[in-house]
Amino acid sequence: APVRARVVDSWFDDHRGVVCLIQVVDGSLYENQRVSTVVLDGRESFTVQELGLLSPKPLRTHALHSGQVGYMIAGMRSTSQALLGDTVVAMQDSASRGSRLLPPALEGYTPSRPMIYATLYPMDTVDFDDLRTAVSRLTLNDASVTVDLETSSALGNGLKCGFLGMLHMEVFHQRLTDEFDMPVLLTTPQVPYVLRDSSTGDDVRITSLSEWPSDQKSMAKSTEVLEPMVTATILTPSEYVGSVLDEIVARRGLQSDMKYLDDGRVIIQAGMPWAEVVVDFHDTVKNLSSGYATFNYSEATPRAANLVKVDLSVNGEVVDALSFVSHRDKAQIQGRRVAKRLQGVIRRQQFEVVIQAKVGVKVIARERIAPFRKDVLTKSGKTVGGGDATRKRKLLEKQKRGKARAKSVGKVELTQEAFWAVL
Repeated sequence: APVRARVVDSWFDDHRGVVCLIQVVDGSLYENQRVSTVVLDGRESFTVQELGLLSPKPLRTHALHSGQVGYMIAGMRSTSQALLGDTVVAMQDSASRGSRLLPPALEGYTPSRPMIYATLYPMDTVDFDDLRTAVSRLTLNDASVTVDLETSSALGNGLKCGFLGMLHMEVFHQRLTDEFDMPVLLTTPQVPYVLRDSSTGDDVRITSLSEWPSDQKSMAKSTEVLEPMVTATILTPSEYVGSVLDEIVARRGLQSDMKYLDDGRVIIQAGMPWAEVVVDFHDTVKNLSSGYATFNYSEATPRAANLVKVDLSVNGEVVDALSFVSHRDKAQIQGRRVAKRLQGVIRRQQFEVVIQAKVGVKVIARERIAPFRKDVLTKSGKTVGGGDATRKRKLLEKQKRGKARAKSVGKVELTQEAFWAVL
């Protein structure tokens, strides 16, 4: 039988490279054999350097046989080459390596897919290389994170990362700060959307709002937007059913099933947009049920929705990292809410700061942060110009011109609280 082993776990060792914990299902695996994985499809192969058992210290055995669980060191450089659940296979000879005729994969493996995307920007643009180095070192032990380069007109170069969920993103962000002393700006998490051309049926998957079409009017006529959906399963005591159902409806969910159990609990199933679930739905359900409800979800078929992109601009400059996607019916309400929150977290400046939320070119919300203002009509405790209104007006006009000049050249510094305000 061909050699097949399942990857149970993998981690990166600073001296030995990637160490794999494997379960041998078929055949026997020996040191110095050439191996590959089904995901790599034979494009890369490795020589087994060491095999052994964990008891709990590593005990080198030089071979692993069917039914045994042990460790394997094969000179891999990243855990992305040994994904959890993947199948390790032996490459018998050069002919099979060239043709990539590999044994079939073991059942039960499903590759992980990022469910949310967020971009990391350095606090200072000169630290971008340090950020890239820190992220690459963290991903050595976390193959589920995807990393791509992204550029923002307001924030400079950054790294767009895909995560499995909010907790995964927060832990990764915290590790950057704790282990590498790397303060970064983390943008609002976004879920992937699919744009389907109505005439050709072609699908385009977008993971960044910078890829969203700028002309939203023509887009609404020729393009259908599909948003990711999940099937939410909530187990709650019966007295909290009404509150939970109201929350599902408020988040554009659609109830599909409800069952009453003998112990006074209820199972509710509903289809919900992933964007409405990912941020705080779990915490909200816990609060509504006094902590008694449990929540689980599974991926479902994407659904067409009337969605628009809401841009946030600060003093006329669009900050694409603050943009978000909303249902058209809720765009104005959410735009006002975000603009109001930004008004509370952006620091007051020597010049006026205007925050606008826009859908296309239409402004749907506006907030203003008043500048610091010196009392130019008082000097040494006395009123300048006495009762002469002309002198006072001249001083106020001069101050006004100075504020306008400062606004044209001044830059507003955005903190991490500004990005969390969008949530």
